[in-house]
Amino acid sequence: MSLTLPANEPISAAKIVVAGGPGAGTTTFIDSVSDIKSRPTEPVAMDFGHTALGDDLQLYLFGAPDKEQFRFMWGGLVRGAVGAVVLVDSRHVAAASTAISFLEAHRTPYVIVVNLFDEVDQLPDKSIREGLALARRVPILRCDVRRTTEVKETILGLVDYALETLDLFEADRFTVGETAEEA
Repeated sequence: MSLTLPANEPISAAKIVVAGGPGAGTTTFIDSVSDIKSRPTEPVAMDFGHTALGDDLQLYLFGAPDKEQFRFMWGGLVRGAVGAVVLVDSRHVAAASTAISFLEAHRTPYVIVVNLFDEVDQLPDKSIREGLALARRVPILRCDVRRTTEVKETILGLVDYALETLDLFEADRFTVGETAEEA
């Protein structure tokens, strides 16, 4: 599988950012699809993963740290990213607000992904959308981040949405992640 930007330029590698509040599942999301299996015994500032979709598309996954002292890293993480997955725990919806505000300020396409935890009452999309004050255009997906197939489908959903969004922002004038000011 290869991605083609609106300017008909195929790309062979893509950067995806994975964010969410504490305990939302960012590490598990990345580990579910990554061929790099790191299991640190202590928390780390940032998760990293790699996977291939098809023979010709390499995905690099970067977990945005949820702790305040590491937020300075977020600018570098979103620079050049195709988009971001924002994981939401139905028990703590508002915890995703910081990531959403940052992504919107940096014009980074994102999808909301409600993590399907066991034995957790899942809120309807309307409640998630209202709780995060989301625009109607932002997709809300659902995924059990422990399941590789569901995570890959979620990533493909993000990529589809990001390409639609890039069309809206006249992506043929910019490279992925570049803004009008940088061009």
